[in-house]
This record gives sequence, structure tokens and C-alpha cells, in this order.
Amino acid sequence: MMIKKIIICFVLFFIYGNAQKISGDYYSIEPKCNFRLKIDSQKRFIFYINKKKKTSGTIKISKEDHSTYLTFGNVGSLYANDTIYIQNSGNADNPYWNFKECNDKFIHLAKQKVITPITTVKVCSQNQKLSSLLKFNFIISELHNDFNDDGTKDDLYIFANNTEKETAVTNAGINKRNLLIIFNDKKGNSFYYENDGIFPCRECLGKSDNDISDLKFENNLLSYKTTVAPFASDHYSIINFSLKFSDNSFTICDYEEKYYKAGEDNEASIALTNSDIPKIKFNYYEWVADKSWLDYVIISSQNVLKLNDFAYKIQNTNNSLAIELLQKILDKYPDRVVAYLNIADSYWLDGDKAKAQENYIKYVALMKSQNKGIRKIPSRVWERIK
Repeated sequence: MMIKKIIICFVLFFIYGNAQKISGDYYSIEPKCNFRLKIDSQKRFIFYINKKKKTSGTIKISKEDHSTYLTFGNVGSLYANDTIYIQNSGNADNPYWNFKECNDKFIHLAKQKVITPITTVKVCSQNQKLSSLLKFNFIISELHNDFNDDGTKDDLYIFANNTEKETAVTNAGINKRNLLIIFNDKKGNSFYYENDGIFPCRECLGKSDNDISDLKFENNLLSYKTTVAPFASDHYSIINFSLKFSDNSFTICDYEEKYYKAGEDNEASIALTNSDIPKIKFNYYEWVADKSWLDYVIISSQNVLKLNDFAYKIQNTNNSLAIELLQKILDKYPDRVVAYLNIADSYWLDGDKAKAQENYIKYVALMKSQNKGIRKIPSRVWERIK
């Protein structure tokens, strides 16, 4: 009986304590959304939109993995740092609108400033930062969890310029996405990190509308997926990035790119780790837009087989990439027999019979000099060097 009373008291203390902490007046940070939310100490709430009462009721408070969640009727939200985060709309797979009066995907309701507590001053400065960015931008994605394993919830926002809503996607100019990370510590301090080179611009994606998905940031590792489909091509790629945050910058840790050709089921993929690529500051435009992983990969005895196999598989999907990679392999390992056969096949597929024959002849010569066995030479080689 005594244990039951203790449990009941603990639950009531948790609910009442949270209600006291959450109670107050909240206002939307987004300049186009005129929201006000009033919460009292009894967990009762009233939503106002454009100064008119929209809905009211009692909040449901729950906790999961050190996060606090608030439910206002049918509207769910996350509560952290005196701010309520609401995803206002869904996606193609799960379409919905919570508040059609506001066309922003995310709504942020910040608690009205209280003069005395020091932590509230810090929170207000954070909300002022968001407010200044939201004057000319909108949020396309966000995260709120512990990014650096210090036991404190942090905040991440990805912004796009408002002009994206007003202009069609073209090859003329780019609209970069700006990343804002707010690292918070247990002392009430905040550290801001901004970078417009971590995520792809809208124009970088071509025909694709999958700009950023599977976004995660845990243990100083930021990961996301994006799809690139050039306008004047029937090829497209799905890319997974894994980035390590250290010394106030991101370096690439793991990289995976899957290559496809429209209308075909064939897939070729390359997976690189930090042993395959140098430790340099990551910039999306230097990895995908202006250059590619091929400009950075370190070819070694540990990965040459993996790279050669990928070049063979990619021939029918992206033959020019296969040729470029095979040439880099041969520059590093000029006695690699199979690479001459593969690059000769690629040139033949490309219609360059002269270069194909040149490499077929080198292949045959190496097969003989290395005693690989003439019988192992494919019949197509003899037919093509006649």
C-alpha cells in the first residue's frame, strides 16, 4: 500500500512539476504565422490565431528518452528550452495539416520572456537568432536531441531562402541551404554553428525532390540521404553521407552512392570509409556539385579490388565513370591485368574502338608475361583485336 502511494505521489509530482515549468504565454517565431498559446498551471491551454480563439483543452504530457512531448488535442509537439516545436504538415506518404492558417512546415512557439531567470535570457537569444533567420528563410528540416553526448538537448535547423517558394527550379544560379546548430550545455551556455555547404542546394538535385531525408545527429555524427537526378540525363544517384563533427567543422566519415538508370533495375553502389578518403573539411559542392568522390578517393592495395569491381558493375549505368575510375586504378597499378580488360570493354561500349583495341592488346600481353593462361582470355578479345 505504501509503495502504491509513493508511486502515485511521484507521478503527480512529475505531472505538476512539468505543468508549472511549461505554463506561460507562447508566441510563434515565424513572422507569417500570428500564433499565441496560453498554458496555465493546471495544464489547460488556449490556441489563438490572428488574435482569435482557435481551440482549447487540456494538455497531455509524456516523456520518452529524456524528451518531453506535449499533445494539444490531435496536435503533437516536442517541448525543449522553453520552446514548443510543432510539425505543421506531413509529406506525400502522410499528408496532413494541423493549422492551415500557417503554410510553414514547422511552427515554433517561444515562451514569453521572463526577466529574472538567467536560462530564459539564453533561450530568448536563441529565439531571436531564429526570428532573424526566419525573416528571409523558412525551415525545411530540424532536429532536437543530444548531438554531442553531453546529456543536454541541442537544436539543428536547415533553412531555405523564401525565394524557393516563389521560383521554379532551373540551372541558373543556386539557392544554398543554411545549417544552424545550437549546442547547449548544462551551465546554460549556447554555442552556434552555421554552414551553408553541408546540405545540397535545391538546384543541385535536378529533377529530384528528395533533398534531405533520414536526417540524424548523434554522438557527433551527422548523417543524411539525398537524391541527385540531373535534368539532361536518364541517370540518378542516391547518396548517403556520414559526417563527423570535431574542432568546429565536419569531415566525411562514410560515403555511399547508389547509381541507377531510369527504367532499369540494375544498380551499382560504392561504399567508402575514412580509410578510403582523406580527412578534409566537408563541403557538399566540392563533393557532388563541382567534383565527386572520384577526385578524393585514395586507391590502395586495401580497396583496389572493391573499386575495380565497382567499375565493372557501373559500365552499363555510367560508363564514363567506369572509364575514369579504371584509368585512375591503372595509373596507380599499371600491371593490374583485369583493369585493362575492363577499360577496353568500356571503351568498346563507348564506341571508341581504337582505345579499346589498344587496351585489349595490353591485356593480352600481360596475360602472357604473367603466365595467366591464354585459354582464360575471353573470345571477344580475339575478335575485337583482329
